Amino acid sequence: MSFTLTFGQEGPCATAQVVWSVDGQTYNFRSDNNFIGWISTIFTVADVVNGGGGDLLISSDQLPPVQGGVGNLWAEYGTASSVVGNSRGVGAVDWQQFRALATQVASGDYATIGGGGYGTASGNYGTIGGGTNNTASADYTKVGGGKSNTASANYATVGGGNGNTASGSYATAGGGKGNTALSLYATVAGGSNNTVSGEYATIGGGQNNTASVYFATVGGGTGNTASGSYATVGGGGRRSYQHRIGYLRNGVWRG
Repeated sequence: MSFTLTFGQEGPCATAQVVWSVDGQTYNFRSDNNFIGWISTIFTVADVVNGGGGDLLISSDQLPPVQGGVGNLWAEYGTASSVVGNSRGVGAVDWQQFRALATQVASGDYATIGGGGYGTASGNYGTIGGGTNNTASADYTKVGGGKSNTASANYATVGGGNGNTASGSYATAGGGKGNTALSLYATVAGGSNNTVSGEYATIGGGQNNTASVYFATVGGGTGNTASGSYATVGGGGRRSYQHRIGYLRNGVWRG
């Protein structure tokens, strides 16, 4: 197999052109400043439409027209009948190769999807490390991996696991399954089916635990509830702590 790659311009003001030849078959692509790369022994070409320039697409097979962006780095995998993703955000990186919807791409500006499939990074600077069906939908959100996890408020983080949600700003769900961190700075470290709905509240682990008020804490166990401000349940089973301590917040006495 012979292979030749040639760079050139059509004129002094023309955009860059790339031409390559495989065993005598010549390929050329449009003058939109996009460079189309490839992986496989087939060396097939995907047509880039609405390209903004400075893009690198790595394709493993002939695809329908794909949406270009500006300064993107991304991969597409499939055949002419595959679902091709929408335009990526400015400077976005999207290495996932499988999607069921065209919206499952790194569409936020400078967003990143490191691998996996069926992920959506629609927030600016949002990051999905890998996994499947994960969503980073607000600015600076992060999902490390796992399955069906969602970080949907600015600076929220889900480390991994299955079906976890961080929907408060700066909230964190470390892992586990079915955990929810709903409020500002809420934290669920792990476990299953735990819910933190109070600001700055924390659940360390266990299952079916709830921390529903400011600064409430449940260390672990099962079926425990901390529903008073600054209330703490260390662990065990089916305990509820509602003692409230008065405090001043934003000039208003609460208790």
